[in-house]
Amino acid sequence: MSNSRRHVLVWSAWAAAVLTTAAMAFSARVPLPEIAQGLSRSRDEAGAEFDRRVRNAYPIGSSERVMMEALSKEGFSLTTQGGFPSARFERSGLFCRTLWIVYANADAEGRITVAEGNYGVSCIQPPRIKRYERP
Repeated sequence: MSNSRRHVLVWSAWAAAVLTTAAMAFSARVPLPEIAQGLSRSRDEAGAEFDRRVRNAYPIGSSERVMMEALSKEGFSLTTQGGFPSARFERSGLFCRTLWIVYANADAEGRITVAEGNYGVSCIQPPRIKRYERP
């Protein structure tokens, strides 16, 4: 297979993947949970602010069950991570995926002993293709 044909195939496959992702991302847009709205565009600032919001909304000593129910109502998916309850909200766009995750730990009575929020963004980049010169 020639290099130019391989180049066209790689770019075609990448374009198809991007278009499929875009169609899925824009077909069902769920509103952001209130706790995740209006964060800074800076990843570091947004991460710190989201963590602060989680800790303020669900302070140590409050009910873990109430926290998880409230996050579920806002659209978070409930799961466990490392044996601890967590809630996850994900939004995918054309090139990037954004995650808001709330981790919690509770004592035997169900009172929160630790609650924290994590925010992250990951983006795809088009493949880099090395161009070959003809000898």
